[in-house]
Amino acid sequence: MGVETRRLIKKANKNSPPILSHEFVIQNHGDITSVILMVVFLGFMWQHTSPIAQVFVLPQYNETVNKTIGDNQVGITEGFRVGLRDVFTVLFYTVACVTVHAVIQEYVIDKLIKKICRDSKLSVSKTKLVKLNESGQLFVFWAYTLAHAVWCMMEFLQSQTDITKLWLNYPEEHRLMPLRTKFFFIIQLAYWLHSFPEFYLQKYKGEEMKERTTPILIHIVAITAGYVLNFNRITIVVLSLEAFVGFIFHTARFLHIIECKNISHKLFRLFNIVFVISRVAETLLAGVVFWHGFKINEIPYMDLEAGNFNTSFIRLNALFGVVVLQGYQFALFALFHFGRLRESWSKKTKKAQSNNVVSTTKNTKSKKEKKEE
Repeated sequence: MGVETRRLIKKANKNSPPILSHEFVIQNHGDITSVILMVVFLGFMWQHTSPIAQVFVLPQYNETVNKTIGDNQVGITEGFRVGLRDVFTVLFYTVACVTVHAVIQEYVIDKLIKKICRDSKLSVSKTKLVKLNESGQLFVFWAYTLAHAVWCMMEFLQSQTDITKLWLNYPEEHRLMPLRTKFFFIIQLAYWLHSFPEFYLQKYKGEEMKERTTPILIHIVAITAGYVLNFNRITIVVLSLEAFVGFIFHTARFLHIIECKNISHKLFRLFNIVFVISRVAETLLAGVVFWHGFKINEIPYMDLEAGNFNTSFIRLNALFGVVVLQGYQFALFALFHFGRLRESWSKKTKKAQSNNVVSTTKNTKSKKEKKEE
């Protein structure tokens, strides 16, 4: 019994890495981040630490503004503006995103993949497993983003065709966001920021990090610009289109890897159509909003106190940025499909050449047999 106990202890020590080592942090990062969140929440229990905890957990800069409608004054309490303390809130929810990422990975995606592999006797390579995990996570994120974006749009779009709400009454109605809109931007920034610690936690290599860094930085810069410059409404609409496209793509890729190719092929075709339509729609929408809509109330210089950034320089650069991003994404899309066409053509030519070789060898053999006869 003593020998068995020592063996079990040795085995346990072998499986569990030393505390505070890299492997220990990677294996237990979900528990570590959840403890950090609990410590912050415990701050609400004491009077002296409660204001500090509020900065991290609750959206900041709540304001009450009196809006005059005719002869009556109506008090609007649901108003949140942008401020520096938002950095702490975003950091807290970045840690929360790491925790949620770990929970979804361990209790949903890993179990689902194991069940699929066991039931269908599917063997998944390491490369495919990385793509499965990535698509599983982004499937959840894009579904949430689409739902939250539609919920936010219901606040300011009175009808589906009333796009004038995207620029009318700027900056008064735009700078004071409802709670749902403020929280939407906090979660978006937190999610894309949490991708950087995930590089370490998922043990990505240099090439894998380079591939993922560019889209992450694009999202962070674009969302931050829309949030800080009070162009939040157009940003939400654009992100809803991106979420719809991303949701279809990652659903199709997940199904394709687990060999559900009948459904995945249809979804990939739908993705190709929706991707092109969304690129055109986002470009046209940005043109209407920044070139025509915001031009009506343009000011010569920025007004930081009023939160008005509607100058010709910022407006045109915002339009230019959207157009360049759409062109960049469409170029990547076109290059990918041209590459696939080349591969298919090369496979067809090789197959035709091999068939010709087989036919010529058969003909020569038959001729030799006839001569021998």
